[in-house]
Amino acid sequence: MKRGTTIPELEEMLTYCRPHGSQTEADFVERYIAPLPGMGWDKYGNGILCIGNAPILWSAHTDTVHAKDGRQTVARLGHELRLAKKRNGLCLGADDGAGVWLLMEMIRAKVSGLYIFHAGEEHGGLGSAWIAKNRSDLLLGYKAAIAFDRRGTDSIITHQGARTCSDRFAMSLSRELGGGFHCDPTGTFTDTANYEGIIGECTNVSVGYNNNHGPNETLDLLHVRELRDMLVRFNHAGLVYEREPGDEDYDTWEPIKDASYDRFQDYAHSRVGLYDEAIIQMVYDFPESAARLIEQLGGNTGDMLEQIQRDGHRLPDYAFDTDR
Repeated sequence: MKRGTTIPELEEMLTYCRPHGSQTEADFVERYIAPLPGMGWDKYGNGILCIGNAPILWSAHTDTVHAKDGRQTVARLGHELRLAKKRNGLCLGADDGAGVWLLMEMIRAKVSGLYIFHAGEEHGGLGSAWIAKNRSDLLLGYKAAIAFDRRGTDSIITHQGARTCSDRFAMSLSRELGGGFHCDPTGTFTDTANYEGIIGECTNVSVGYNNNHGPNETLDLLHVRELRDMLVRFNHAGLVYEREPGDEDYDTWEPIKDASYDRFQDYAHSRVGLYDEAIIQMVYDFPESAARLIEQLGGNTGDMLEQIQRDGHRLPDYAFDTDR
């Protein structure tokens, strides 16, 4: 098989269905993350390790949106990884198994920085919110928080609702990663958003998955391997830091300006009047039942935040509330 189209360790990692707090998540952490030399844990269950003195926090999360824990079978088709059998309630789990594997490889290569394997991201960033509230001292002195938890292959996120990362930093990071990434203002939420008031540059980088949070999720193995190859040689000296902690710069966000996005917006807005009014009324009258149904179908907080933003709304303030 052609080099780059197989990553046995990552493929095995993605056989673990890892809902937050599940036994399978615990087994996954025990097998892959706990053996890393120097790994420690905070009171919430976030894995934390520091190497050297680079002012960068490297981030990934261990949980997935699987409806149940257990194991699953994955398969390769060309350079893509996917589920062998698609069923509701399942997902590939490259969100964020790919990010976890990248951090593991960087640690093995002794790339400098603070590494955090966050718990509970798929439930609204619970682990990172706990750190921001209870251990903000851990983050002092860090200039950038970089998550590997974004779909696609070419995005460096500059906005998670509000601006959390400067364009200058994003472009300098792209240069260090080979130049194939662009500034993307369409991010929603990942753990680094909870640190934007403490750390200046908080971003999220594409790791190669698509159609996450459902059984059609795929992972581009070529991309994740190429990204790994750049990260294990990463030199932070060329990064440019501009944003100060807490700067929101709401007015600079604009949707992507291209014809395909405009067509999507037109389509999305045209659909608003086509939804069953009875369903809308039932969601209003029985929100807990609606939330339960969404979770049973594999949806979660992240899905809701993405849909809110796709529909052209500004994310609610509580989406960034770390006091939870």
